[in-house]
Amino acid sequence: MLTGLKHCPTCNLRYPMEAVQCIVDRTVLVVVPDPLLGTLVAGKYQIESILGAGGMATVYRAQTARSGRAVAVKVFRRELSNDARLRERFRREATSTRRLAHPNIIEILDQGETDDGTPFMVMEYLEGQTLEHLLKKSPGPMPVPRVLDLMAQVTAGLARAHDFQVIHRDLKPDNLYVVHDEGGAGERVKILDFGIARYLLDSRLTTSGEIFGTPQYMAPERITGTEAGTAADLYALGCIAFRCATGRLPFQAGDVTAFLIAHLRDAPPSPRALVPEVPAELDALIVQLLAKRPEDRPADARAVERALGALVARHPRPRRHSGAYLAPTPPARLAHDTRATSAGGMFSAVAIERWGRRTELLGEMLRRAFPHGADARLYAALGRLRATVTAMAEVHAQWLTDQTRADALADRTRDAQLRFGRAMDALATDLHVAREAVTEAVRAASTTETRVGPLMQPFLRAHAEVLAFGATPTAPVADVLARYREACAALESAAPYVDEHRDRLAERTRREGEVRDLEFQIGSLRAQLERASQAGEDEMQGVQRRLEIAATQLAAMEAELVKAAGELTGALRGRPNLDDLFAALESDAV
Repeated sequence: MLTGLKHCPTCNLRYPMEAVQCIVDRTVLVVVPDPLLGTLVAGKYQIESILGAGGMATVYRAQTARSGRAVAVKVFRRELSNDARLRERFRREATSTRRLAHPNIIEILDQGETDDGTPFMVMEYLEGQTLEHLLKKSPGPMPVPRVLDLMAQVTAGLARAHDFQVIHRDLKPDNLYVVHDEGGAGERVKILDFGIARYLLDSRLTTSGEIFGTPQYMAPERITGTEAGTAADLYALGCIAFRCATGRLPFQAGDVTAFLIAHLRDAPPSPRALVPEVPAELDALIVQLLAKRPEDRPADARAVERALGALVARHPRPRRHSGAYLAPTPPARLAHDTRATSAGGMFSAVAIERWGRRTELLGEMLRRAFPHGADARLYAALGRLRATVTAMAEVHAQWLTDQTRADALADRTRDAQLRFGRAMDALATDLHVAREAVTEAVRAASTTETRVGPLMQPFLRAHAEVLAFGATPTAPVADVLARYREACAALESAAPYVDEHRDRLAERTRREGEVRDLEFQIGSLRAQLERASQAGEDEMQGVQRRLEIAATQLAAMEAELVKAAGELTGALRGRPNLDDLFAALESDAV
């Protein structure tokens, strides 16, 4: 990877740092603010500008070199490359998020490493703003329909993640991105940044006592360092919903420690007490989400999704512009708008044709300037130009073929992930219903057991007395007969309830069997997704390697073209009889 770079703002050609002026149009070169700008990552993604930078990575705006689709490329910071644990967290974010494939989760299109081994991931490019930005821009409670709409979408994305046993662990408004959907008719929420997410079946990156996350949204069990499951994400969801509905956090504190203590000890206020417009059902749901004990929160994200769905039906949100809270969101701001610096043009047939024209113009200059023969060095430079343009066309053709293959593989893998996701939604919904049925069956069995217990006591006492007589009783027959009659009478009065209890136990067993069967199917589905995704990635590796090699070759060829053309223009520029040809060369660059 380049450590320094200049470019021509007129024709976009790249140059080493020691260069001063463009050899084609004599424009003064400028330094590119980031060495990745103007380069092609993984032979596919043309880096255009910086969108933002964080502690672990920089995010760039880019476009796919073949189709021109706008994407965001997140590149791991090179200075952190020796930290194996952070590298693995970065890799896992890409892998786990990519396989979730849900409209309310940021789409991961690709992942890999740059030519110097720096990890990167490619995401869909979003135009909008974070929920945190929206909340700060418009302080105070959101309209109830908007709260319900946004939270229902977040919950749908969380449900998909939890179905695949991925816990986000840092859910907060900064990690929720709001974009306009369907031509501005509504809003779409995307969950971002699974960087510290935990896969429930993989504890390698989570050690006892570690605390990651944001204090304002952290569940009590995360603070104490105990095992935190999906309920921790639901607690964070409750904090977010509370803030959206009331305009403030559930706990007010001046520092991190005070926030943590409040989450552990303090009861949150009722949202409805702060904002009377909050429906009672939403108030109860938020309070339940903020329960201190995980087992006191909703059973899972699917339960929250169903509750919010019912509330959305009763409080529908206008789908057309009818109020300030549906105003269009501005596009994401570019930190460094340097799209003009892009040298990705060398990966297009147009660029190769342009270099062919430049070569012919330089050849005509050489013939006109030296009609009786020039220095062999200049002819050698012209020969290198022609040979490089020819080779460039051949490499570019193969590169396009491999691009088509890579796109087809990516589409096939994504289609499979979407199919698995839809199947998971159906199974997870069935599992949620089955678990609720188990809960109801357990409750019913407990009720009949409570009723049958006292009724069976007389029978059990009489039966114990019968057994005490032994196989050959010595007591008077009348006494034995009386005990048998007493036992039978007690059993006869309890019999209807005993049969009912037996039926309830059988129902509980049947429902528990349904849950186990659905859990097995979901586990099998996860395994199938893992195999399908891995197979797609394995097949992509060979194609990806060819693309990277082609990109390296094309970059080297461009450098050779610039070098050879520089030798020729340096020797030919300034000759009056070549002014028209140089004018043609410069006009072609614009």
